[in-house]
Amino acid sequence: MKIVTFLSGLVLPAAAFAQQATPPQQASAFPSQQHAQGVPAVANATLEWTADEDGFAAATILATRLAVSHVEGYAKGAADAAAINQAISAARTGSDADKKAADRVLTAAFLDFVDFLQAPVPGVIYGDDWARPDRISRGVHLKNGAAVPSLAAYVERTLTLNAFYENLRKAAVQEAPTGEDLDKVKASLARARAFPKRGRFVVVDSASQRMYMYEQGRLVDHMKIVVGKTEEGPQLYTPEIASVIYRATFNPYWHVPNHLVKNVTARYLAEGDRYLNGKGYEVIDSWDVNANVLDPKTVDWRGAGRRGELKIRQRPGPTNSMGNMKFNFPNPEGIYLHDTEKPEYFDLDNRAKSNGCVRVEDYARFAKWLYKGGPIPQTDQTEHHILIPEPTPVYVTYMTAHAHDGPIAYSQDRYQKDATTLAALNARNQLVAPSATAPASGMD
Repeated sequence: MKIVTFLSGLVLPAAAFAQQATPPQQASAFPSQQHAQGVPAVANATLEWTADEDGFAAATILATRLAVSHVEGYAKGAADAAAINQAISAARTGSDADKKAADRVLTAAFLDFVDFLQAPVPGVIYGDDWARPDRISRGVHLKNGAAVPSLAAYVERTLTLNAFYENLRKAAVQEAPTGEDLDKVKASLARARAFPKRGRFVVVDSASQRMYMYEQGRLVDHMKIVVGKTEEGPQLYTPEIASVIYRATFNPYWHVPNHLVKNVTARYLAEGDRYLNGKGYEVIDSWDVNANVLDPKTVDWRGAGRRGELKIRQRPGPTNSMGNMKFNFPNPEGIYLHDTEKPEYFDLDNRAKSNGCVRVEDYARFAKWLYKGGPIPQTDQTEHHILIPEPTPVYVTYMTAHAHDGPIAYSQDRYQKDATTLAALNARNQLVAPSATAPASGMD
């Protein structure tokens, strides 16, 4: 549900803060990805592609990838690949000047493409900085490329993104989709670039209405989800969010969002306390974890309801919309994953039935994965937060195309987001320098 959950009263033990101080993803493989001094000036510096066979192998890797980069939405990839192949051919048989010229063409093409792959994903809300993807400058790539023992290995590693991305990209190269299908691939790959290469993370896909759990670049589990409904417009769409799960909440309250409070108000005015008691609703004085419960007879239902001042929550129980457990992650939209009191929704083909939050098909199985296969804590306490062993990045996204273990599967663009993502891709392409051009032989 799209509400703000306030946890100002939650006090975590010192050990919990120490645990949360460790980023959930592995540190960068290259120390120079930090803002190091001594990074070479970008304007005239080049990598040594033509110095040895390893460099030529790196050039072939880059040209091969660029030749099919149209599936990723990269406009000048094919032209750059042709220029690289021409430059390599000249460098193989030409002078030192031809080699230097080829190094310039290859370096510019490599850095331009990496810039494209690192471009910010449009529309994503970052609720936790730990979930942000790396943004590595051109100068740092030059320094790293000059320092590694193998340029070919460095180029391969840099251009290889996460498993979700690579599976879809490779399937698209093989299947060669066109038209609307190709647009879905481009838009989905743009969003998938935000996912990490390593570690444990969760992909929550509101387009396919499924959730995927990854470990060290491998899909280990997946399940159905229920996402934000479409019939009331974009205000209830499940947004795109990158954040981190730190804890599970046992026996949670459901805080009724403002747009539904009017329905509760109308039913109370018609049926009185019987309706509140039957649904387990409480009127409270704040969203704080230690909120006071008010006597409904002392509440100005008509006036406060009309002004949007009523705060209502639902106690844990069989009718609670949160079910038995919810999984919070920092974000300004009040979105989280949770169990459900309506398992029948998972039998539907279209599971866009929520008010924005995400209901998971098997909360216990998901909790077991978050707790790394260990025992799930047991508690009878209401709204009780228990840390998971390792903070886990979560990416709430929108993939109208995906390929996990076979051909590409396409999803309906129910939220009509692809056009906006494609427009951002086109704008990004306009910022990239004109395609590389191989210089004439003998020209320095």
